[in-house]
Amino acid sequence: MKRLLITLLVFGFVLYGSSGIVFYFSKENNITDWTSKKFVTASLAQDLSIANAPCDERRAVVHRVSQLSGRHFTHLIIGSSRVMQLGKYTGFKNALNLGVSGSSYEDMKIILQLVKDNHIQFDSLHLDFNPWYAVPSNDGKFKLFDFQNNLKDGLKDIALFRFGKSDLLSIVPSMSYRPLTDSPDACASHIIFMDGSIKQKSHGEEKRIKNINYSITNLYHKLRDFYQIDWEYLNQVFAFYHAVCKEKPTTIYLSPFHPKLFEAYPTDPRIQNIILSERLFRKHCAGIPSKGSFVNNKDYIEVEDSQFLDAMHISEVAIRKFFYSPPSTAAHE
Repeated sequence: MKRLLITLLVFGFVLYGSSGIVFYFSKENNITDWTSKKFVTASLAQDLSIANAPCDERRAVVHRVSQLSGRHFTHLIIGSSRVMQLGKYTGFKNALNLGVSGSSYEDMKIILQLVKDNHIQFDSLHLDFNPWYAVPSNDGKFKLFDFQNNLKDGLKDIALFRFGKSDLLSIVPSMSYRPLTDSPDACASHIIFMDGSIKQKSHGEEKRIKNINYSITNLYHKLRDFYQIDWEYLNQVFAFYHAVCKEKPTTIYLSPFHPKLFEAYPTDPRIQNIILSERLFRKHCAGIPSKGSFVNNKDYIEVEDSQFLDAMHISEVAIRKFFYSPPSTAAHE
């Protein structure tokens, strides 16, 4: 009996020790940031083809900004995945894209402050506006910028033995990313360019249609609870836009949602709030340059069905067409 107990204890220590090793290097709760640092160093040296997300995007932003301290860029891009394609592949030369998936108002403020703290200079600022900026973040991902919060959550997950396949894959960089050898046009995988911008993975036409239908049937989590607008919170967002545009030339991007989304939920208050949030933006930020619209129409933006990757992301072709403005011959880019 004593020997059995000792065996069980040893097995338990080995099990938890293995869990600890996984989380030491894992992407989701990387308590050392080893993976994030290594990935950012590689991505600043060359364009990468991504097979598996190698680290949390917010931790990558922290290290990207740190490694680029003191640099100067023509374009600084901050926002959600809906503007992460803005970069050299879509015409924005000498850009720094610090977008993160599911960005919130808190994310934008934190990232811009990181840029300032690291003395990064830029000529123009590019932000996005999304409907869910009208309510406080419902996932709290902005907390991942805080290393101490990562440490606490990482230790908790080790204790509860919570990790998955993606954590294991992220331990070995070669299983997560490799140097881009083909041209971006020929590469079908997800790409991250040296300026931090991305090219979305090409899934083929059949998969693209499935993605559109799935993202309409299963609303994005930021929209699922979007039944009410927090007016006080939204006013803070608008005040932020007005403040930053006084410091630098600023453009706000409103990326369209697929028309089928509005057709599928014609009276749903959450979808009506998408329309209302844009109306409020145009009323309170009328003096700030903006491009696009949540509603795909000829007044602001008219994206063909074939240029939607899913219900809320448009292709690089559409980005170039509607969001990029070539500089005048007299302008410096």
